[in-house]
Amino acid sequence: MKIVTRMLAAVGIALSLGACGSDSGSTSGPSPAPTTPAPPPPPPLTPPEGLTVVEQTETALTLEWEPVATATAYEVHVWTVRGIEAAIAERTSETTLTVDDLHRGTRYLAGVVSLRNAEESEWGPEVETHTLIPEYTCGSEYDLARDFAIVPHEWDGSPIRVDIIDNMPPHGIPLSNLEAQLGFIERMAEDIEWQLGYPVIERGEVISEPEGFAVRSECDNCSVVVEGWEREPRTAVAIYADQDPKREDGSIIAMWAQVWDGLTFWFPLALAEADHNLSWGVLNHEVFHLLGYRHPDNPDPNGIAMNYESMYSTQERQVRYYHYADWQDIAELGCAFPENATPTPEPTLRRLRARMKPYSRPEAWHRPKHLPSP
Repeated sequence: MKIVTRMLAAVGIALSLGACGSDSGSTSGPSPAPTTPAPPPPPPLTPPEGLTVVEQTETALTLEWEPVATATAYEVHVWTVRGIEAAIAERTSETTLTVDDLHRGTRYLAGVVSLRNAEESEWGPEVETHTLIPEYTCGSEYDLARDFAIVPHEWDGSPIRVDIIDNMPPHGIPLSNLEAQLGFIERMAEDIEWQLGYPVIERGEVISEPEGFAVRSECDNCSVVVEGWEREPRTAVAIYADQDPKREDGSIIAMWAQVWDGLTFWFPLALAEADHNLSWGVLNHEVFHLLGYRHPDNPDPNGIAMNYESMYSTQERQVRYYHYADWQDIAELGCAFPENATPTPEPTLRRLRARMKPYSRPEAWHRPKHLPSP
């Protein structure tokens, strides 16, 4: 019994040693260095929330928003509701910013994005706001408009409709381009109603050329005669005329407002360039002529003078709102077209037509560098 016990003990020792040898063989060599885990990705860059307008002046807006913990800066964009000038973009590391050098009495949209190095978040919620409208006291605009154009005499408190007759020649002018012209009118009508509280003009429609319709020139510098069609009261109508009337200085006219008839005409020059009058808002300018406005350099003592800062521009006075009414033009429009009105008799002492003789322009007009899309 003793011998057997020893032998079993020896076998147990051998088995134990064999097991140890097996373990030591599987872990031979140096142990690998521990690896450092990769840092977790940064939290997503979220857009700012709570954008509000905390102060408005005639030319500035102060904006404020909630901070974003992972942002290092913010970029603020401010642009006009009617989309006729490039957006203003400014960066700041604060959560408030005053954007100045804005146009008076104008509607704006504002938005903010978060920045982190080269990373940019999505846009936060946009807000619509506006600069303040200055005070304006009416003068003689009512009489000046009626001494200059026929349409103001038809005002009865209902909007003046702006239509276009589609008698364009085959110059590749699509119907969509004429619709876009009415889009410019619609935007301007919205601005007018926003400021005055009631509409003065409204978007009309593109009218197919009537049967028997004809347009001819009565003389070089006098007028354009339309046959086979009659304008409805309280409308302003744009038509194409296949001629090139000239001013007294020999310069060719691209578009003409015949204020004694409530009509305005595009001429061949307007179609000669792809980016000319059928691509931007000159129709707005011409409609304001039909509403009783004159060029500020026109020597005629009647008619409301267009504002140099908006509806009329020269090479020396480049403006941001080319051919769009600003707050002053609209304020004067409210004086000439009061909300509670009745039609007034047409002038009888003289024909308005005799007063609309073309005049020499004193300087070249400015062509805008940025043409707004319809």
